Amino acid sequence: MRGPLNVPSSPQGRPLLVQAGSSPDGREFAARYAEAIFTAQQTLADGQEFYADMKRRARLAGRDPELVKIMPESSRSSARRRPRPWPWMPSWTS
Repeated sequence: MRGPLNVPSSPQGRPLLVQAGSSPDGREFAARYAEAIFTAQQTLADGQEFYADMKRRARLAGRDPELVKIMPESSRSSARRRPRPWPWMPSWTS
């Protein structure tokens, strides 16, 4: 395909920057630059701590914490049945 892209620019004028990772370096990078942060915390308390820490870090980096969006992973499991890794995999393998 040739020619200019025929879609409007994003509101921020550049691609959206999403950070995934919870290491200290990853958190610092996200607080300074990311519009959204993907995280996978194991407990509600860990998630709340992560959220508060990222908002605090964004504020310290001179950013409006409300503009930094946190995107938590969501997963469910059942004690009755262990899910198979792939839908096509026979149940006897899990």
